[in-house]
Amino acid sequence: MAATAEEAWTLGDELEGLGALSVSLQPRAGSPPQLEPEPGTTPLWTELVLTALFADGSAADAAVSRLRARRLDPELRPCRERDWIAAGREGFGPRCFAGRLWIVPEWCEPPADAEAVVRLAPGLAFGTGMHPTTALCLEWLAGAELDGRRVIDYGTGSGILALAAARLGAREVVAVDNDPQALAAVRANAKLNTLTVTAVAPEALPPGKADIVVANILARPLVLLADTLLARLRPGGRLVLAGITGDQADVVAAAYAGRARLLERRTRGEWMRLDMCRVPLA
Repeated sequence: MAATAEEAWTLGDELEGLGALSVSLQPRAGSPPQLEPEPGTTPLWTELVLTALFADGSAADAAVSRLRARRLDPELRPCRERDWIAAGREGFGPRCFAGRLWIVPEWCEPPADAEAVVRLAPGLAFGTGMHPTTALCLEWLAGAELDGRRVIDYGTGSGILALAAARLGAREVVAVDNDPQALAAVRANAKLNTLTVTAVAPEALPPGKADIVVANILARPLVLLADTLLARLRPGGRLVLAGITGDQADVVAAAYAGRARLLERRTRGEWMRLDMCRVPLA
């Protein structure tokens, strides 16, 4: 059912009150993407499509009648039975990075000769290793010398990069995210792997500088966070930035120019990773 952004939340609450198991909001076809909202904001498209899932057919009929009485135009369609858990697992199996690091979903077993294994319970937080930006960062970590290093994973999502760093020998790993759901996912995945990772909101980041800062976010936040990330990196420390498309790389690199030296650009498809080194303080 189509609705304006102003109507969306009220209608969603009403549908849940009428017995909907879930309500999703999606942009109408042709709507421009909302990729990089301002910090602390949750922007919506002007026009949305609401989809409500009902287990009870009579409750669905009652909801449709209620909405039509308000001159709305909902469409009622049956939803076939499906094993949604199995569907969500399709295409997600063990993956190896740099010939050393294995990311393995919790329902799979790693190869017998796997050197470093991180098990992952994919959930609502972003980060499974399947997206090119995450894969680029995992490859960097798997090829780096992490023994005894302090690592900050800024914008951690599921915590996959933080967990990989801990498994690969980092002395201390801090996972940072402003989403409480992401922090909960990090803690759950750390427990699953019996790894120690500190998961905190940005304002609770403990003092001290890191040897390595990894930030797999998006171009605009990386530009806005340049001062924050550099302040947390020791002179000579390594900075790994991802979530950047090729046409955004120069803008992001410019935000760190003079304070971090660009060592390498690595691409996968349209995505790019910037490898940088913190310039020693004068």
